[in-house]
Amino acid sequence: MSIYKPPSKKKFISLQGIYTIRLQRDLQCGRLFYALRESVNTIGSTVKHMLTYLNEKGWRRSAFGAPKLLARLLFFQTESTWFSRDVALRFRLNPQQDTLGFKMLPAADSRLPQWIQARKEEFPWIYHPKELETACRENHPYLTVQDGKEIIGFIKLGINRVYIHDFDQIIRFPSESCFIYDSLVLPAYRGRRIVQRALAYAAPRLQSQGLRILWAHIAAYNHASLRAFDYMDFEPRAKIRYVRIHRSWVYVRDGFYPFRNLEALIEEMSRE
Repeated sequence: MSIYKPPSKKKFISLQGIYTIRLQRDLQCGRLFYALRESVNTIGSTVKHMLTYLNEKGWRRSAFGAPKLLARLLFFQTESTWFSRDVALRFRLNPQQDTLGFKMLPAADSRLPQWIQARKEEFPWIYHPKELETACRENHPYLTVQDGKEIIGFIKLGINRVYIHDFDQIIRFPSESCFIYDSLVLPAYRGRRIVQRALAYAAPRLQSQGLRILWAHIAAYNHASLRAFDYMDFEPRAKIRYVRIHRSWVYVRDGFYPFRNLEALIEEMSRE
């Protein structure tokens, strides 16, 4: 009796790629029967990968997470509002009496990557290895908020090439743009407009580096951040939905206009 040996992750990805290429070819040629066969092969390889995942992690621990992971492998979408703001515009600030300080350093020289790794169990959405690797490689300015020597919040600022976790892609921004791709303030310190104060601290420093536009994208479900960026006079520029079916993906702007090149759209909006 033969025993099934699951493929390695590298081999599994290559098999998916082969099946997807065949599927696209068959659909273009109108060979529906063969397209159906390749679809079954793709789904089958995905299921085998999931079974391997369950065996490695344990059926009991993974029973609830596996269906969600399987669904994400086959289909994923997210929608966000993209905002922009002139760096030269002044932020509205109210006088604050506290001991908070701000510091902006290149990611590789900052204490923030180590702080994020230490906090990833408490705030799992802030830790993405590809994001940290790209930030250190591209010298992204990381802005930290400190109460004494303790970090109580941060803003990740990206210039040039930025890894965006929602799309699992590295996006190149125009040379005069700075992208806010993540921020966090510890719960005990919220409600003090700390992100606004941190950006007011960072703005003249960014301007001195030749940057003139701040960009941000906020997920549709994040109502608190949407209100905060509206209060800080960020202008909504577009609603962008990212849709991925298996290994094929597309962006949709404002619910109607499909496109593939996000970098070209950002460049176009920067000139408007």
